[in-house]
Amino acid sequence: KSNTVTNNANGIALDMASGNFVTSNAVSANAFYGIALAGALNNTIDLNAVIGNGLDAIALDNASAVGGDTTTGSTGNLIKGNTISSSRDGIFLGENCDNNQVTGGNALTNIASIGVNAWRSDGHTITGNAIHGAATGVRLLGSSNNTITGNALTVNDMGIKVDASWQVGVWYQSLNNTISGND
Repeated sequence: KSNTVTNNANGIALDMASGNFVTSNAVSANAFYGIALAGALNNTIDLNAVIGNGLDAIALDNASAVGGDTTTGSTGNLIKGNTISSSRDGIFLGENCDNNQVTGGNALTNIASIGVNAWRSDGHTITGNAIHGAATGVRLLGSSNNTITGNALTVNDMGIKVDASWQVGVWYQSLNNTISGND
């Protein structure tokens, strides 16, 4: 809590960790990720200022990022109330990183690619966020059973994009998503 983390390869990492609170930190100018989770369960990432990191501001990946299995995703995490700007993706929810909540007023601005990016992961709740000035506000790529409601999506090249993912000869569909009440 209340750390200043700047000019590192990665800012804050939770690898195969659970039940942690990453709260009220200033995370900026790191070469790769601001806050990165790999195979991490039931953590809370809230009230952080994550600004100007080289890749994604907040990235959730499966355990293969740290030598584990791809089936062990970062699941059940709560991402809320963060201020995010000047990164590639604002919040990345990677393969098998299911059932995360991106809610509670995350404010994302000046995002080069995607504000909230769910790639081959399912069951997320993405609600109550403000995404301004991204190439795409929210993208579901090969992701199903997600709820996207009540987000303010302004001045983005595209607000919401839902599409299938083609990987190694297999189509991963995006099915049964609920998208409503976004401005």
